[in-house]
Amino acid sequence: MPTRVAELGVQMVISMTNRYQDLHQSVLDAGAKTVVFTSYREFMGVRDWLLFTLNEHYTAGHRMPFLRKLKSNRQVYRFHELMSLKTDRPDTEPTVDDIAVIQYTSGAGEHAAKAVSLSHRNLVANALQIRHWLPESRVGDERILAVWTLGTGLAATVNLAPLLGATVILVPRTDPLTLLQTIKRTKPTFLPGSPRLYQLLSQVPNVRKFGMASIRVCFSGGANLPVEVQESFEKLTKGRVVDAYSTMEAGICIANPLAARKRSGSIGVPLPDVEVRLFDASTGQECGVDEVGEMWIRGPQVSQSYWSNPLATAHAMKDGWFHTGDLAKRDEDGFFYLMEREEDVIHPRLQDDGGQTGEELQDIYPSEIEEVLYELQEVAEVAVTSWREDNGALEIVAFIVPRHTAIGTLEPLDIAHLHDWCRSRLRPDARPTQFKILNKLPHSATGKVLRKALRGLM
Repeated sequence: MPTRVAELGVQMVISMTNRYQDLHQSVLDAGAKTVVFTSYREFMGVRDWLLFTLNEHYTAGHRMPFLRKLKSNRQVYRFHELMSLKTDRPDTEPTVDDIAVIQYTSGAGEHAAKAVSLSHRNLVANALQIRHWLPESRVGDERILAVWTLGTGLAATVNLAPLLGATVILVPRTDPLTLLQTIKRTKPTFLPGSPRLYQLLSQVPNVRKFGMASIRVCFSGGANLPVEVQESFEKLTKGRVVDAYSTMEAGICIANPLAARKRSGSIGVPLPDVEVRLFDASTGQECGVDEVGEMWIRGPQVSQSYWSNPLATAHAMKDGWFHTGDLAKRDEDGFFYLMEREEDVIHPRLQDDGGQTGEELQDIYPSEIEEVLYELQEVAEVAVTSWREDNGALEIVAFIVPRHTAIGTLEPLDIAHLHDWCRSRLRPDARPTQFKILNKLPHSATGKVLRKALRGLM
């Protein structure tokens, strides 16, 4: 296939997981001259093909209208024609620093998605780093369930598998029931995923009948891992769920050691050859123990640029350091604790507390409020965000998805009880002023809650 693609003049392949309406900008960014696409239906059996056509195809659209503007003399190849082309392999060899993959960030915050250029060195280095973090792996006997998209989970699935001699189990659909049936049939040993994934699997009625004891290791990334979600999934699998930190730009770069004692809320320590520093944005000084600052990351797995975006590159990547925009703190043992995206931190003012304290108020981290609400049995999922009204009043809103009961109905939520619970666990200025009940929260492809979309609901 690489030879046939090269015959068409393709210089790089972009792995895309975005929705079809996002592809237009991606194709423009890459300067693509060739587009290869197919229909998911072609890989289904007849029964699933019919169901897909009736239930999804016409409602979802699956169209890219901008392709209609192509010149009328464009070349269109059917796949079998492309494969039958007679050609020699191009006489070129990539170097370790050539771009191997262009991968898009989720754009889950206030900013648009950016195209991250990852070199061959970046990909190989990250796979080796993860391999050395799994010293008890059984070479030739591991089975990785690729629930993360092959873009997001590139290092933890596709690139890690050859180093372990592992089997990669692909799943075309990631709804909880399909995943549990796949787990029962294939018995994976390694399940990298997000807190939302582990939460959804845990909440399926009669989940124990699927038998999940084969799962020994779970790397959780993409968002903070609530303790309740971690403990619930570990009880189901009898394996270890460890929190990790990853970005498209820096790969999986911080993780909890599998053999270490649990540290509630910690994302772990840097992987081999990864440097992490914390800096106070207001002073420019490096942070000490238990001080909150922006994470800077350096290592052989870190991207050096955003594709065709020099301004974003200059802002985030300086002297080999990637400025993450994420706030964290470090304890005396070197373990890191992710606090929040810098843009999501709530900055209270004196008038928010009635001006009674006489001193500057502490920043509020939505994740800390969410942890308190996750302790309630009737809460399945929660996300906290904030904004200011026209009069300057601070509104802190908790969006909550109720847990389903054993018979499939939603647990009733008592708003007064939620307020009482927060009053007993949170300082006055950090308590939600409103609670909104939703059937589901908006998520990115990587499982991150889209807080901007939540603010749009108000």
